[in-house]
Amino acid sequence: MTSPPPASTDPMSVYRGVLGKLGLDDLLAPPTAAAPVALANTAPLTGQWLAEVPQRNAVVVKIDNAAKARPQSGLNNADIVIEEEVEGNVTRLAAIFHSQSVVAGPVRSGRTTDLSFLTGLGNPSLVYSGANKVTDQLLLRLTSVFNFNAARSSGYWRNSSRRAPHNLFTDTASFFQPGSPPPAQFHYRPAGTDAPWPIASSIRIDFGGAVAGWTWNPAIDGWSRSQDGAAHNTDGGRISTTNVVIAVVSEVDSGFVDSSGGRSPEFVFAGTGPVIVFAGDRVTEGIWTRPTLRSPAILTDASGAVIELDPGRTWIELVTPGAATWS
Repeated sequence: MTSPPPASTDPMSVYRGVLGKLGLDDLLAPPTAAAPVALANTAPLTGQWLAEVPQRNAVVVKIDNAAKARPQSGLNNADIVIEEEVEGNVTRLAAIFHSQSVVAGPVRSGRTTDLSFLTGLGNPSLVYSGANKVTDQLLLRLTSVFNFNAARSSGYWRNSSRRAPHNLFTDTASFFQPGSPPPAQFHYRPAGTDAPWPIASSIRIDFGGAVAGWTWNPAIDGWSRSQDGAAHNTDGGRISTTNVVIAVVSEVDSGFVDSSGGRSPEFVFAGTGPVIVFAGDRVTEGIWTRPTLRSPAILTDASGAVIELDPGRTWIELVTPGAATWS
């Protein structure tokens, strides 16, 4: 968990980021196409057929990605996972659950980067171990988000086989709220059809202090994940996904530092920027656009046509320019 610089008369005066100063409906970029809409009997966050779509919100769990936190729990059950850089150039994960309910963790703290995507999920539950005073205040301002900071909420436990702070776990069933499902986040192509793009086989993302890798695995018809050169496992096996969306975003200084003096960055996944989309074993480049903080991402190619993902789970990688390479 990060701590802000020494307190001033107004705690918010230490915040130097962008996201916490935006209104939820401020127009940040003009829409490039119609927002995605979930079809009947379709999971809104994966585009996959479901006999019955759960009538509940999404649960966002902030999950540790430090070496001592691995293997994590629940990551292959998340509909969407967002990987975001934190202080020290390492990463943390925001695992978004709707289709399934599972044990997830280790649970860690929130960051101001989370402000960029939470309200785009409608009325999600945010599950996190805590945050510095100002970040927590900014997260609490999101009145459409059910806030379940572990310091104020039940539903968490410590795993005695691990050392703190890498041992806080939860069950997403404790935090689902009845009501409308989350809005669709992407457009999807019909199941069983391939995107008309070049074939890709590997992805490398260098965050500076951590390197994430994805390799196309025909045996599972999906992407298998590596972390710092080794297989990245979760409970039940190696992490995998159907789609990888690499969103190139701007980085700003949040104004906060950790206990060692490391700066806590904020990544602005709102507005617009370049995108690299891997749908199945195909790749294309284009633009991501999130017109407001409430908007899902609209992905379009150079011609302005909507980029469709393959139905299935998606990892979103928030990166700075030049961090991602592929072949």
